Amino acid sequence: MKILNYLSSVLCLIVWLTACDSAEVNDKEEQSPENTEMTWKLVKMTGNMQGSERTGSEMEYQESYSFSDDNTFTKERSHEGKVKEAKGKYEKVEKNGEKYFELTFDGDSELIGNCTGDNKEFLYFQSENTISSSWSACDGPGLIYELQ
Repeated sequence: MKILNYLSSVLCLIVWLTACDSAEVNDKEEQSPENTEMTWKLVKMTGNMQGSERTGSEMEYQESYSFSDDNTFTKERSHEGKVKEAKGKYEKVEKNGEKYFELTFDGDSELIGNCTGDNKEFLYFQSENTISSSWSACDGPGLIYELQ
């Protein structure tokens, strides 16, 4: 029951965040002025069933995000020897005590993992060196990334 409460809370947060349009960008309390090049690598994948946690080569695919100083990013996924990538722009946001990356992909891509079906992803800081995808709020996999 706690999991359902958590998932519904996260889903409400996602709906609230996506309800804001681009004209409301000034509502963001604080954006980090210094962006540095960084790479975040997928290190853990979880499912909805207990014991479904996977790490390293046990994961279904390998994935990373590379962030550049010009606020662009590349998401790369390697699966069965094939590499796919998607690109876009990002903002590092701090709002209501939460820090996260808001990613906007340049177009449709099968690599976009979200609950809304649009071209946005949200990656929430768990610590300074760990982020997690919001996709798990709607039965997507739990994806944990570490700063490389």
